[in-house]
Parts: sequence; C-alpha cells; structure tokens
Amino acid sequence: MSKPWKKYFTAGLDQLKPSADNPRINGEAVKATMESIRKCGYISPIIVDDDLNVQAGHTRLEALRELEHTEAEVLQIRGLSEKAKREFRNLDNRILDFFRLDLEKLADEVAGLDFDEDVFHISELVDAFSDEGDGVPDEEPAAPTQLNLRFGKITAPMTDEEYKVLQDLYGEYSGGAGNTQGFVTWLLGRMA
Repeated sequence: MSKPWKKYFTAGLDQLKPSADNPRINGEAVKATMESIRKCGYISPIIVDDDLNVQAGHTRLEALRELEHTEAEVLQIRGLSEKAKREFRNLDNRILDFFRLDLEKLADEVAGLDFDEDVFHISELVDAFSDEGDGVPDEEPAAPTQLNLRFGKITAPMTDEEYKVLQDLYGEYSGGAGNTQGFVTWLLGRMA
C-alpha cells in the first residue's frame, strides 16, 4: 500500500458528503461554531477522503451551511483504507473526552473579549475567578438543590444518589486505559 497523501483546495459545500455514521449530536456545537465563524472567519479546513466524504469537520460543515456559505477549504487525505478512516473519525470524535480546562488561564484569556453569552456562557467561568481569590474553592461546593442530566435539548432531573452513582461510573470509565467506546455505549454495555 502506498503512503496516503494530502491536498488542500476549495470545494463547494454541495460536493462534501457528511458521514451517515457520525455519532455526534451537534446542535449546540453548531451554534458555537457559527458564532466563532462570525467573529473570526472560517479558518480550520474540513477533512475529506478521496471521494469527498467528510472524515472530520461535520460541525464546521453544518455551521457553514447554516451561515449560507457555498464553499469551504478542505484537506483531502487520499489512500486511506476504510479501517483507517473509521479509526481516524472515531479518534477525532473522542479527543474532547480527554481535555481539561485550566479555568484561571481561561478567565485571563477571555477577559475583555466579546462573546455571545447565550452560546458560550463565558461569564460563568470568569466569575468563578474574580479578584477575590485564586479561583480554587476552600471546600467542596454545595450540591445544587435540583440536579439535572442534560443531553441535547433534554433535561432529566436526578437525585443526589443518582448523581453520585453516575459520577462514580464516569470516573471508572475515564480511568479505563484504552477505552474505545463513548461513555453512553460503555454505560449501556455495563447494564446489559
């Protein structure tokens, strides 16, 4: 097998084919991406295969379409096997599962910037790091009176016990070396 090669070019959005197997539910992410594109322009290319099937960038593609753009910069990776494409798509979708934010640095970074508060909720993070301290609470914050589990547009109330169980399960999941499943898939597998 020859080594895959890359090519940058501009393509019409109507030429790009989103993956039917994309596991992401992008509603809120599309809004945030649209705001980013409005503020900063379109910067990051959509990654496609030989046949212009989207491998990474479904959210950017959806945002560009919502903003009525007609074309996008793409990075075409040619010569990947179907298995390599699936691995890349799934690993790319999982990247966000592994990051953490240094909220103090984030507060410094966004201070004075103009973000759509309904999309990004930045002030909540900035308020957590006011000049009154180092941003690190002295003790564990009190649990809110009503806990909710949110996914997409659905909000489901939870008890304190359910929250603790879910928190413990997520800790078990995120500590699993080499775990290749999404959290919900992993959780449902434990229930079977």
